[in-house]
Amino acid sequence: QALDPARFFRLNRQYIANIKGIRKISFYFGSKLMVKLKGCEDDNIVISKEKAALLKKWLEK
Repeated sequence: QALDPARFFRLNRQYIANIKGIRKISFYFGSKLMVKLKGCEDDNIVISKEKAALLKKWLEK
């Protein structure tokens, strides 16, 4: 709630991403997305189908 929703997006329960911190987005099974973040060692950040649609809209802004 304290973060600016124009610059930050909750990817899943574990990760909140800054728009400038997203390195790569790729397709994953079942309409899910896999996100890679700059400076993050975890390369398996999976976004659910529901969040994937919201993430796409957020990136279009």
